[in-house]
Amino acid sequence: MAFRQPDDYPQSFRTRNQWIRAGRGSRTLPRIERPVSMFLEQERNRHGALAEAATILLVNRECPWTCFMCDLWQNTLEGTVPAGAIPRQIQYALSHLEVPGSREARQSMQLKLYNSGSFFDPKAIPKEDDGSIAELVQDFDTVVVESHPRLIGERCFRWNDRLEPHLEVAMGLETVHPGSLEALNKGFGLSDFERASQRLGAGGVGLRVFLMVNPPFIPPADQEQWLHRSVDAALELGASTLSLIPTRYQGGRMKAMLHAGLVEATTLRQLEDGLDWAIHRTQRRVFADLWDLSALSQCSHCFGERRARLEAMNTQQIVLDRVTCLHCHGE
Repeated sequence: MAFRQPDDYPQSFRTRNQWIRAGRGSRTLPRIERPVSMFLEQERNRHGALAEAATILLVNRECPWTCFMCDLWQNTLEGTVPAGAIPRQIQYALSHLEVPGSREARQSMQLKLYNSGSFFDPKAIPKEDDGSIAELVQDFDTVVVESHPRLIGERCFRWNDRLEPHLEVAMGLETVHPGSLEALNKGFGLSDFERASQRLGAGGVGLRVFLMVNPPFIPPADQEQWLHRSVDAALELGASTLSLIPTRYQGGRMKAMLHAGLVEATTLRQLEDGLDWAIHRTQRRVFADLWDLSALSQCSHCFGERRARLEAMNTQQIVLDRVTCLHCHGE
């Protein structure tokens, strides 16, 4: 299978945005006073210790960039939230997650503020909330936020100056395959990502990089080598943390590509291979995204053990023996 796009895929950025949006369904219309979701998990922190991490998925305006593969728009708004709404969402989450209130208890914890877009987008997170948000997060060891590379600028570094915690910014590089990166319609090139990474490093801000496993627009036979190249590139750019995200062909234009035979579904084995290779490659933190993992495997005989293996590798940061299955042979 060669590198292929849908026959009607527009070549200009503006018309491509319209084409991608036309293939969407409806929004969920979330409430602005509560986050979309919130949960606690165990994650190895920047000091190498296993620690608790609180993740809050904030409600805000949809990202202005229309990425081909994105499904996060479903839980976003069409307009900017009023000032004060984001701090109230954070307060709600911290109280309902039963995060310890004492400074001593929080000092080993990470807090992830994810918002289906860019934390430094003023139409997503009002600038006037920066001070209130900073006050709410001061007791944590590390605070992680998301951003598009083009929004790494003055606001990011001013906010970092307000923080006692270490700030880490997560950016979705996805792949360094030039054709795929351009076709994903993310609104940046590799040079933009490099500049943003350099600015973060110079400003003392950590970098977490999201990479897709089995992204569209790359031939199946080339997927592994391009994932390896992408991991190496992210490490060279100074990433302290890598997150490998299996590509999900479950909705909109992505699902149509799968049905048209332009891509092959992501497999659990691809994620296992990628995590094994990346952990062998570096001493920095590498995590596999395990959300909706069952969609990658149809084998009821080995799925539980294979998921448990990936969970253990995420926390231990070592490569464990593969699970042997006589039914699916590890596919």
